[in-house]
Amino acid sequence: MAASVVGATSIVAAADQRVPVLVAARDLAVGTVIGPGDLREAPTLLEEADNYLSGPVSDVVGRQLTRNVAAGELMPRTALGDNNGGGRLVTLAVEPLHGPISLQRGDRVDVYVSPRDSIGAGSEGASRLVLSRALVFDAAEETRATGEAAVVLQVDPNAVHSLVSASRGGVIDLVQVPVSAP
Repeated sequence: MAASVVGATSIVAAADQRVPVLVAARDLAVGTVIGPGDLREAPTLLEEADNYLSGPVSDVVGRQLTRNVAAGELMPRTALGDNNGGGRLVTLAVEPLHGPISLQRGDRVDVYVSPRDSIGAGSEGASRLVLSRALVFDAAEETRATGEAAVVLQVDPNAVHSLVSASRGGVIDLVQVPVSAP
C-alpha cells in the first residue's frame, strides 16, 4: 500500500512540474532596455515554459524589448532584441507646443523640420518630413529655463546625420503616430 501511495504521489508531482520563467514586474514599452527591477521569476508549468524566457534576470539585463509587455505577462522569447537594436540614441530639443504633451517611451513620432526664417513668415510648405515612425526612447518634461523638452529618439544609424542636421537647421516638430497606424 505504501508503494502505491508513493507511486501515485510521484505521478502527480511529475504532471505538475513547474520551472521558473521571467515575468514583467511592471508595464514595459517597446524600446525599454531591461533593468534589474523590470522582471521577476515566477513558477510556470513545464510544457508552457518553452516559449518564455527562463533563468536569472541578470541574463537579460541590458537587452531591449521589441514589443510592449504588460505587467504580470510572461516574457516571450521573441520580445527581446539586442541592446539598442543596432540603433542610435539622438536627443532633440523640442520647443513648447511643437510636440505631443504626453509623449512617453515606446511612442512613435514623425519628425518634421521647418526653417527658422520661415516661421510666421507665411511660407506654405516650408516644413519637411525628416524621419517617419521614430521610436521615443525617453521623453523629459519641459525645462523651466528654456521651455524646451528633451526627447530621445532611437533611430537607424543611417538616419542620424539627417536628423542632427535638421535639428540644427530649424524648428523641430514631433507628430505622434497612433498605435494603429501602419
